[in-house]
This record gives sequence, C-alpha cells and structure tokens, in this order.
Amino acid sequence: MFYRCYDGRGLILLWREGSSLKEGSLTAGSASASANAGGQNGPAGDARDPSKLPTSAYLGETPGFFNLHESNFFSPPESNKGWDDIRLQALLRSLGVMADDRSEMHAAVAVQRDNWGKLLQVTITMSMISAGILSALNTRAAAAASLSLSVTASLLAGGSFFFMCLENWFQPSQLAEEQRAASRFFKALVREIEGSLKPGGSYLKEEAHVFYESKLQRLQYLDKAFPLPLFPGGIDKFPEVVGPSVLSAPVDTSKPEVPLSEDKSSNNGWTAAIVEDLKKTSALLKKSEIATYVGWEKNAQKINKVLAISGPALALTSVVANFVNGGALVAAACSVLAALVSSFSHDAQVGMVYEMYRDVAGSFEDIDKEIQRNLRMPVEQREDGQLFHERIALTLGRDEDKPIVASDDQTSAGSLL
Repeated sequence: MFYRCYDGRGLILLWREGSSLKEGSLTAGSASASANAGGQNGPAGDARDPSKLPTSAYLGETPGFFNLHESNFFSPPESNKGWDDIRLQALLRSLGVMADDRSEMHAAVAVQRDNWGKLLQVTITMSMISAGILSALNTRAAAAASLSLSVTASLLAGGSFFFMCLENWFQPSQLAEEQRAASRFFKALVREIEGSLKPGGSYLKEEAHVFYESKLQRLQYLDKAFPLPLFPGGIDKFPEVVGPSVLSAPVDTSKPEVPLSEDKSSNNGWTAAIVEDLKKTSALLKKSEIATYVGWEKNAQKINKVLAISGPALALTSVVANFVNGGALVAAACSVLAALVSSFSHDAQVGMVYEMYRDVAGSFEDIDKEIQRNLRMPVEQREDGQLFHERIALTLGRDEDKPIVASDDQTSAGSLL
C-alpha cells in the first residue's frame, strides 16, 4: 500500500507500507505505524505535524497520509490519448513551423508600419508648421510677395491635408499594434504546440486529435483577425460595431455541458468544485473584464474619430483662408492647430490604444471560450482538470491552488490586467 504526505518544504513523500524504503527523515516503520493507526496522522514524535503543513483543501487533498490507490495516484493511464500517432506529431510540427513563420512576418511588418507612421507624422508636422509661418509672414508682406506666400503656404497645407487623410485612414500606430499583437499570439501558439510534443504525461493532456483541430482553427482565426495586407482585406479602423478581436472559433452553445461521472477515478482530474469555479470565472469574465475593455475600446474609438476628422478639416481651412483677403492670420492659426491635433492623435498613438483594448478584450473572451469549450467536451478528451484550472488561474494572475473567483471578490476574474 502506498502513502503520501507533505514534508516541511511542501514536497510530497511516498513510500510503501512494510518496505525498508526511506524518504528524508521518515522511516518506513513510522509510516507503517501511522498507516496501521488509520493513515491520517504523521509519524509519532515527528516535529512536522501534517495537520500544520500547507495543504490544498480546495483540490480535495487531506492533510497527512492517505491511500494513494484510493486517490488513483498510481493508476496507469488507460490510453495516451493518441499522442503516439507519428503522423499527428508530424502535422503538429508543420503547424508550429507555419505559426513561427507568421510570427516573424508580423513582427517585421510591425516595425515597418511603425517607421512609416513616424515618417508620415514628421512630414505632416513640419509641413503644417512651415505653412503656418508663411501665413503669419503674409499678414505684413507687401502685395508683390503676398501671392507667392499664399500659394506656398496653401501648397504645404494642401499636401499635409492629403497626408493627414491617408494617415488617419490607415492609422499606422494601430497597424503596428495589430502586427505586434499578431506576432505575440502566433508565438504563444508555437509554444503551446512545442510543449505538447514534449514526451511524458500524455494522459494529462487534451486528446491529440482534438488538440490539433483546435490549434489549426486558432491559426486560421488569427490569420483572419490580423491580416497582413492593407487593402483589400485590412481591418476597418472605424467599425460601426465595436467588440473584442476574434482569436478562436465560436463555441457551439447549443451543445449541453457534459456532466462528471459518479466514479471519480474516471473524471480525468475534474471535480465539481473545479467546474463550479470555472463557471463563475466565465460569467465574471463576461460581466467584468470583457465588458470593461470593450467600453474603453468604444471611448478610444470616439476620441480617435474626432481627432481624425478635426486635423484634416483644420488643414483644409488653412488652404482656403490663404486665398481670402485678410485671412492670413486665420490660415496661420488653423495650420498650427492642425499640427497640434495631428501630433496628439498619432504621437499619443490613440489608434494603438484602441487596438490594445480590442486585443485585451479578445484575450479574455478567448479564455471564456476555452472554458466553455472544455465544459462541453467529453471528460475523457479534456486536459487534466487540475492542470487546466491552474493554467486558467495563472493566466488571469490568480493563485493556482485557490478558487479563481474568491467569495470576497466578485469584481473581476483576473488580477493581471
């Protein structure tokens, strides 16, 4: 009979009753004595009282010793869930190579579009300031020089108007953030695939063919969410409907959730407590994180839209005012204001802020989808329940050995963002 307890360092000690195996300072004899006494207390005279050692009551573990056969600790896995399929491993490696290639492409495009935005903004600012100076000089210029100053100022302001329209249409800071986010998401996909191919613990992983299909779908949805071309097929920078970025396939909510079996040994590490906590996490993600970031995304878009219209409008006013008698002063003021509005819009990267909120909301929605998808999947095909719960908790910045949604904190599911 095998037994387990925690030592003073939080490590798990294992031994077999009646054997001469020793673990640390605990002897088989003391273990056997405690086992014969009921298996719930530590060795007699041992200063490390198991009842005082840190344990995880939430995951159903009891302090001290317990029967490992009853907890299915040493039960060999009935199946490796298809992870020995060589063809499937080759497909996953190919998928990882494609995702890695996309990550590098998006990273390179992000740098290019960031440089493009900086060069455009410098050109616009210098042109509008120069136009403003010429218009100001025109207020005191002689009649012979007035026309040349007006024409030159109008040409500079007109050129700036064209570049402002182009920049506000494509939003280079938003384009760069799109590509940075895409590179990050593709890198995460590569790490997930590489981690799945490492040997060992296949019975703890999601079923192999289900894992492959989900990652293939994720690759396809990331391609749609972050297209490389500007036109056609680029993301609408001012969409009528604002929402999270779509990073994965939608969940078929018509499928019912799969209940756990009464036989705990066949539940693949899933417990009623874990399921309940994940349901609360999913509901709170929709109510708090996703709703909050979508709201901020809407506000950022409104500000960006006002700035995108105001800058070119002021530049166009400057062009017209330069040819109106006595309008040189108005032209100079509009030129300076257009430069300031454009600088605030693109140097403060309001478009990038909008895209950042969109992607963060999309990340939280993706976590919610993953929870809902697993709850509707057959239990034997899922990832080990405790590992899945810990992974979701760590992703949200929570403690992995506690409930994600604590009873005294109903305001947010995550603490990381």
